[in-house]
This record gives sequence, C-alpha cells and structure tokens, in this order.
Amino acid sequence: MEKNLAGDLTQMPKWRKVAYGGMQIGYDDNYTEESFLEEMVMNANIVRRDLLKVMKDSVSISQYLCIVALVVLVWVHTLGSSLDENSLLLLDL
Repeated sequence: MEKNLAGDLTQMPKWRKVAYGGMQIGYDDNYTEESFLEEMVMNANIVRRDLLKVMKDSVSISQYLCIVALVVLVWVHTLGSSLDENSLLLLDL
C-alpha cells in the first residue's frame, strides 16, 4: 500500500512477469520482484558425452565424406577422359 498526494492509501496492482508488455503501473521500468528467478533452472538438459565415442563417430562420418568425394572425382575424371581403363583397374586394387 502506498500513500498518494492526497494522503489516501491506495492498493498497488500485483506485479507480474511480463516479457514484452512494457511498464507496469506503479513499478519502475527496471523493477524485478525477489521471486523473479526462483523458477529458473540452469543446465537442466545437459547430456554428458563420452569423448572416445564422439571421436569414433566423427571419424566414421569423415570416412563417408571422403568416399563420396572420391567417387565424384573418379566419375568426373572418367567423363573427361583423363582416366582410362587401366588407371581405373589400378585404383580398384
């Protein structure tokens, strides 16, 4: 309760969390209630990863990407006639 200029007691409206609602009447622009951060949970969904498993998975992904790049390069050079049949047989070994 606050006193206004006439000395009457006035009821302040209840403060509420508003993200984009602008100022609330009776409160400063930067006012935050003491209970504002009580519901906040920090790092609730952290997943611990095994470093060795992550490294193994990244190696297999890199291997697949290299195979795709190699197939595309062989295909382009074969179409451009810069690789002949003998060279392709040597690559097959």
